[in-house]
Amino acid sequence: MGVFKCAKCGCAENTALGFYWLRNDPKTIESLDWSETGEEYKGKPLCSECAPRKYLDGKETGWGKWHGKFDKLPYDEETTGIKSMTKEETTLKHEIPDYMLMPYHIPECKLPVFETLTGKEKRRRRRELERQKKKRK
Repeated sequence: MGVFKCAKCGCAENTALGFYWLRNDPKTIESLDWSETGEEYKGKPLCSECAPRKYLDGKETGWGKWHGKFDKLPYDEETTGIKSMTKEETTLKHEIPDYMLMPYHIPECKLPVFETLTGKEKRRRRRELERQKKKRK
């Protein structure tokens, strides 16, 4: 489980449940209402309780309260054995490409599902895909 330390309250939070990955997305950061949370926490990793509760248009974000998936505990590397991930550690000394920061902008990709096809249908579909590839060249 990916865990980080909340920049506001210092608790241990799961990267999938708190405001961790979206903190790098400028469009998301600018669409949130930071008046309750505090402008100084823009772009910082926040737990589900400390993250902004509303968007600028007034809609709820789903954050603003503890998720309840596990107990809220203070982050302590020595006692939990959990090491917080910094941006430098998660990027492996490379910049994060935009398409990874904003996954909702990636067009839907429809791949063929061969597992549900019979042997004859698989062969027919493969031939069809090969013909399409040749046409593109």
